[in-house]
Amino acid sequence: MRFSIPRFCSVFVFGSVLAVCFSLPAHALQVDGVELPDTFAYEGQTLTANGSGTRLYSFLKIKVYSATLYLPVKNSNPEQILASKLPRVLHLKMRVDAKRDDAMEAWAYYLKQNCSSPCKINPQSQARFLDAQANLKEGDTETYFFTAQGLMIKRNGQDVLNIGDADFANLVLAGWLGKEPTTEALKAKLLGN
Repeated sequence: MRFSIPRFCSVFVFGSVLAVCFSLPAHALQVDGVELPDTFAYEGQTLTANGSGTRLYSFLKIKVYSATLYLPVKNSNPEQILASKLPRVLHLKMRVDAKRDDAMEAWAYYLKQNCSSPCKINPQSQARFLDAQANLKEGDTETYFFTAQGLMIKRNGQDVLNIGDADFANLVLAGWLGKEPTTEALKAKLLGN
């Protein structure tokens, strides 16, 4: 005796399987209770999470943002990452509200501290970068794309800045991975340590 499923049942079962398959959540990293993607697509290339961590502020250890660094190949050497011509992406999610003026002041400091002679900061690139800072709310995201051509920033998925200055782009990345990072603890975590 042959067992068969009525046509409407097979369509229902198939449709249910499809619904489950397409509703499964994408893979995510858990970074101190915040979900961030474990891979990042950039111009047809899949970048892998190199390391993740949370920026803590003051002795109160206020969680400012959680971030992941994505690279084509994992690397724990900050000098090699900064010198690379391959795409690098840093994606962060805010944990608190942050003021534009505070971000501008902090970035001016870290750009200067990470630019030792013979490094020279392009004043136009710096002005555009600082001007692009914004008041951020808890849950906002910022994505920094570092390439051989320069720096691009998206905020909540929307383009906000594109600077064709690769040296300046690396100087911004040095704010996380350079000799004067935002914090040594976050630098170590982004490097996968």
